[in-house]
Amino acid sequence: MKTVLVGLGRIGFDFHLPALLSHPEFTLSAVVDVDPSRLAEAEVPGYTDLETCLLEVKPALVVIASPTHLHCEQTLLAFRYGADVFLDKPMTTSVEEADLLLETAKRLGRKLMVYQPHRVTDEFETAKSIIASGVLGRIYHVRRAVHRYRRRADWQAFSSFGGGMLMNYGAHYIDQLLALTKAHVAEAFCFTDAVATLGDAEDVVECLLKTKEGVLLSVSINEASTFPHTPWEIFGEYGTAVFDAASRTFRITRCDPASLPDTKASKSLAAKNRSYHSGEVIEWISEEISLSPAVNYYDHCADYFCKNKPPFLPLEESVALIKLLNSLKQR
Repeated sequence: MKTVLVGLGRIGFDFHLPALLSHPEFTLSAVVDVDPSRLAEAEVPGYTDLETCLLEVKPALVVIASPTHLHCEQTLLAFRYGADVFLDKPMTTSVEEADLLLETAKRLGRKLMVYQPHRVTDEFETAKSIIASGVLGRIYHVRRAVHRYRRRADWQAFSSFGGGMLMNYGAHYIDQLLALTKAHVAEAFCFTDAVATLGDAEDVVECLLKTKEGVLLSVSINEASTFPHTPWEIFGEYGTAVFDAASRTFRITRCDPASLPDTKASKSLAAKNRSYHSGEVIEWISEEISLSPAVNYYDHCADYFCKNKPPFLPLEESVALIKLLNSLKQR
């Protein structure tokens, strides 16, 4: 499939460019970036103007990895020239633009899918398998976190460009948790602050989502913390799984429900031995889970755009995520 890549920043140059050059289903015919020096680095024909590129190259697919505030305009332009679009996350900055892209894609019969690579990482695949195995029992809380100290100074530091860690990392982690639990948000709370950033967009995010299914989902993003945090915590009725970043394994401590002591609760106001604890001894099982292989997102991309299979990530889910992220901004 003849493809054009728009944007040669970190994501475009480090992720999309090598993926397109190495994947057998795609032919990278041109790249677009406003910085001429970046075009030379790509070693394929380059343009500083997207419309000129679309007019001359006539691609079947446009991969857009430009700053978020440009996503809607560039996607609509690609549609106008008859191309499908693979769009980097987040889909766009506003609910109105997300609805417009969904409506336009349907009206014109164009394909549009959003790049959410954290749905196919080795960590995600392993977390999914742990939950599916049932060893933790009913999952009641899943937590994602990233804590570090970083004085953000690029375009992501500015709200006017669609920056900020809620739309940046939050778009990954909230999407991960919703996909893992297949849950639907009933209540939401979000606290944000701009602390270490050199711009005006938030670099501290604390988000709590209570789902209709009764699962608590929490996301903690802190770019102003000098201590790290456990990246993954999965809490179930029979145990807990946490991700150890050093060994890159999930550590699980759990019990076998069949081996739990036959202990009964008592409503007596005189607690036995004046203790809050029943005195039961639980046999704990500890294990380490190696990471499952990551999945190549571009294989899913090829299935949809090249082989006409259903989209790996339905567009409606991407629109719903933008609506949730924008609602969290108001809280």
